[in-house]
Amino acid sequence: MSMAEETPHFSIADDLEPDGDMSANAYPLSEYLTYLNDVREGAVGDMGFTLDDFNRYIAGLRKLRCNS
Repeated sequence: MSMAEETPHFSIADDLEPDGDMSANAYPLSEYLTYLNDVREGAVGDMGFTLDDFNRYIAGLRKLRCNS
């Protein structure tokens, strides 16, 4: 098994936000800071999400909203 196969894959949609509560109007930085706070308080493990990940996720929500 290679190192890449052993590395767990996390996504914001599947692992941080499975209920779809994050709004397309959300501010990515605010959501990222909330995630960091949750990690520091032990609510979730550090899944390695970056601010860029949150920017992409929320941009995707906005795109979905515009296409519906």
